[in-house]
Amino acid sequence: MGRIEIVLFYGPNGSGKTTMARYLATKHRGLHIQLDWFSSMHRGKIWHTRKNNKDKMNLLLGTLSAAVKKTEYKKIYIDGVLIYPFMFKMLENWCLENKIDYKFIKLIGHPAKLQSRVKNREVKPNVDWNKKLPDIYRKFTYRGSVEIDTTNKS
Repeated sequence: MGRIEIVLFYGPNGSGKTTMARYLATKHRGLHIQLDWFSSMHRGKIWHTRKNNKDKMNLLLGTLSAAVKKTEYKKIYIDGVLIYPFMFKMLENWCLENKIDYKFIKLIGHPAKLQSRVKNREVKPNVDWNKKLPDIYRKFTYRGSVEIDTTNKS
């Protein structure tokens, strides 16, 4: 029985987080969890507050605990827009406590390319978080993250 590995993809909208997580989960018969599934809604929009993001992370950790105990998945791929360092720390601490290997991968890209990808989606986001929170992903990379530029990827 091999060790469980968690891979977290984070970065701005349109960088390919969900695409990568779904692809790898399918290829490796792993579990894919989209972090925004756990977002609170406020007046029909995702509510990005510090409290909501803490609740979101607690729901994620509960889901991961159940997946580790009740399933045979060895690879778990998570994608999401993580905007506070404490979110990474919560996941990192959970992985360390449960002796689970983990990797954080930051996907980036040229802003015009990312915006083009978002505009071409079937389901459009209510808020353009790339415009609202651009400095977060330019200035912040969680320690130990691998950074991949997806600008020229299709």
